[in-house]
Amino acid sequence: MKINLELREDECLITFYLNELKGPKDFVKVLNIIELVAGDFDVDPEMTEKDIGMLVEESKKGGHTDFTVEVTEDGVEAIA
Repeated sequence: MKINLELREDECLITFYLNELKGPKDFVKVLNIIELVAGDFDVDPEMTEKDIGMLVEESKKGGHTDFTVEVTEDGVEAIA
């Protein structure tokens, strides 16, 4: 799975490419990556595998080719 990871001093941006995400197993991998990064910021991502699936569907419906997750000390936010 290809991703883009931008690690900055106070945030991390993780971009996931929709063509890489085929189904539930990939959604689990996405969630694991988010949880790994969120742990470095001492935050709970408060996301589930189902949330990732919904985010993928919404992004595709919106005509996007990817979606980005921003992780900061304040929490995790998905940006379609």
